[in-house]
Amino acid sequence: MTQQFVSTSIIRAGRFTAALSLVCIGGLLLWDAASTGYSHVKWLKVWWPLIPISWVFEVVVTGLLMRGRKKQWKVDLMGISASLIVAVSVFLVAQPNLFQQWVRTIQFDFSMMKQMVLEGGVPITKESIEQQLAEEIDQLTVVHETGDIYIETAEVDTIEVESIVTVYEATQQEAEMAAGAVNLNMKQTTPNKLVLDGKSYVHGNELSHPLQMDIKITIPEEKFIELDIQVDKGNVYAQRPVAPIYVQANEGDIRIVDALDRVEATTSKGDIECNDIKGMAVLHTMKGNVYGQRLEAGAELQVQQGNMELNEINSTLHAVAHNGNVTISSSQLSGYWSVENLNGDVSLTLPQDVDMNVDLHSLQGRIMTNYSLLGSEETAVIGSVGEGGVGLRVRASGSILLQHKG
Repeated sequence: MTQQFVSTSIIRAGRFTAALSLVCIGGLLLWDAASTGYSHVKWLKVWWPLIPISWVFEVVVTGLLMRGRKKQWKVDLMGISASLIVAVSVFLVAQPNLFQQWVRTIQFDFSMMKQMVLEGGVPITKESIEQQLAEEIDQLTVVHETGDIYIETAEVDTIEVESIVTVYEATQQEAEMAAGAVNLNMKQTTPNKLVLDGKSYVHGNELSHPLQMDIKITIPEEKFIELDIQVDKGNVYAQRPVAPIYVQANEGDIRIVDALDRVEATTSKGDIECNDIKGMAVLHTMKGNVYGQRLEAGAELQVQQGNMELNEINSTLHAVAHNGNVTISSSQLSGYWSVENLNGDVSLTLPQDVDMNVDLHSLQGRIMTNYSLLGSEETAVIGSVGEGGVGLRVRASGSILLQHKG
């Protein structure tokens, strides 16, 4: 009697994608370990959709090839889940700063789209405002008392203003009455300037319930309009301003991304975050942290009480911290850097093959570096790396760490 053996092995669709993903992630980590200050792992946040796309493609191809055959196949959920978990773990463990920046970016995108309502209050949507723009209009000033301000550019012909009044400690009827007394006012004060007034209602009306007005402003992306934003108590979020933007907040966070021109942001109490700024960035906060990524035309930063975290500074830098730590990482040093920290540590990560003149002084800490041409564990280090050239000056009361990757 002849026995016939039938293969019981199962083809798992997606295993190739999972294996290839793990190889790519491991390769990026090894590349980072051998590189000179540039993070290649951050490519994951751009190209991660290729993992599910490749997985679906492999499932479809496997199904077509196995059709009509006796061999069994199934989707490899475990393998693809493992590769995705590893990808997230890389951000959580190997690149914690990248993960935090990515999360902040997602939160900002959702904030720009969501209705601007805080919990615990009654939201009342106000009638929107549309302002036609004369050719000579090139300035917009926003004066606001309490509430967040969201600014974005889009393919529109007019300035569009949406607002929501949130009334607290009130019934629906009381909230509607209170919100009815609150109105935005936009007027042309000079031939080239518009003013959006969200502040006068506080002083002009006797308010029986606490409230705040959140405002969303949409500006034509083809129109060059300089922005001057002033808010007493509230956050300011701006996405892709094409002209200079100046923000002053008494109490609140400021976040600006994809700015094509100069950015100036000042807050007395709150964090400032600026990413992808083409023009000069001037950022000051009295009490809060400063975060910056890809500041292409240089930066002037000052923090009275808080930390400073910067990544990719592509021109000159003047940073002053009074009480906190300073952490800076960049793949190049293309302009003069001056970093001062009156009460805290300074950590710098630069390329291994950079050409720079170094002047480091620590008042109470020590200086540590893995650049072989510089001394280590001293309170003062003056010397050159490579062929010298660009200046790096650091003054700190605490420790100074100057390192390169690789």
